Amino acid sequence: MGRLLVVALAVALVAGCGGGGGKRLSRTEFAAKADAICRKYNRLSQSISNPTSLSELAAAVDKLTPLLDRSVKDLRTLRPPKDEQATADRWIDQLGAIRNDLAKVGDRAKKKDTKGIQAALRAGGADQQRGNQLAGRLGMTDCSE
Repeated sequence: MGRLLVVALAVALVAGCGGGGGKRLSRTEFAAKADAICRKYNRLSQSISNPTSLSELAAAVDKLTPLLDRSVKDLRTLRPPKDEQATADRWIDQLGAIRNDLAKVGDRAKKKDTKGIQAALRAGGADQQRGNQLAGRLGMTDCSE
């Protein structure tokens, strides 16, 4: 069961602290601020205990989801360079897909549906990979791992 949370956390590995103000950021500034958000999210998500049962997995997802939501909200405040706006928008959309995958993991855990959990984790892994690629294109390191 501990492996399930590790995978679920990896699926959701994306975001946490930002603020770009009203001006557009340079590529370097945008990547640095986004990476700071990801580092904060990662640190907070690591404080969630590894579950040993499906009910604990569901509870862990319930704790993780608001952290992810807050992180995405913070990421949305950042204003990337104009020529990278479309990629940044696709990345943020991908984070939404990851959030939906995470919610499915929690829902399936509450229903004790292990096959459903596995399917949601597979989908989440694919969405995470796409998100990591987009983050890498935007110059991020913490958000692209």
